[in-house]
Amino acid sequence: DCINCQKDLPNTPFYQNNECVSKCDNNYKIDENEKICINCSKDQISTPYLQNNECVSKCDEYYKFDETTKICINCHKDKPQTPYLQNNDCVVKCDNNYKIDDTNKICINCQKNFPKTPYLQDNQCVSKCSDYYVKNETSFRCFNCSKELGKEYYFFNGTCVKECPNYYFKDEIKKRCYSCKDINIKQSYYEEGKCVANCSKYLVIDEKNFICLNCSKTNNEYYQDNKCVKECSPGYSSISGIKACYKCIDYGKYEYKGDC
Repeated sequence: DCINCQKDLPNTPFYQNNECVSKCDNNYKIDENEKICINCSKDQISTPYLQNNECVSKCDEYYKFDETTKICINCHKDKPQTPYLQNNDCVVKCDNNYKIDDTNKICINCQKNFPKTPYLQDNQCVSKCSDYYVKNETSFRCFNCSKELGKEYYFFNGTCVKECPNYYFKDEIKKRCYSCKDINIKQSYYEEGKCVANCSKYLVIDEKNFICLNCSKTNNEYYQDNKCVKECSPGYSSISGIKACYKCIDYGKYEYKGDC
């Protein structure tokens, strides 16, 4: 005899694979009207995936697809211990180089999903890193040195450093290393821990590094006409104590055997 599961067996009212069952398995669509359990992948080939009790051709963007069971899984609802979707996996939290979409509970790869804004910075996809952010070309991530590594780190020339190089100051607000030329065009030269418009007497201007050089301290040389020399030129004599050369004629004198 033919049995009607719903009418004849009220404790097992659903029909699944030629059996009467109390409820459909997880990978079956439930037809409450007909009390039938439908296997999407076998019974509806054009819509083989099960999502929210519907057979669909493919899983929606925010669902993990399981090729074995043909189920579309909502990580947030179905797996609360691993609520985020990343690379078709349910994870506890997104990796550092993924943008977190807390609304849809998904992890977004900026480089793959947004080619025009491929870099991740402060959980936003951007076209380029902001000033004082280090750019990682491998992970396409922009990060702030002090936030990422600790407050003792500063941004310098695209990298993170604990100590700023010589002739640079620490900016405790922006957590960067800066030179005199970075902040003040009129006072662009570094001299003895401060910024000056012009180097003091007997100091050489280093236009490349924007610093005032003391010849005697740097190379144990002499100052002469805004440059460092190993010894005074003919017609010049050294000034005792400061290792500088001056023209004898400027003082109304003549040079003789290195002296005026």
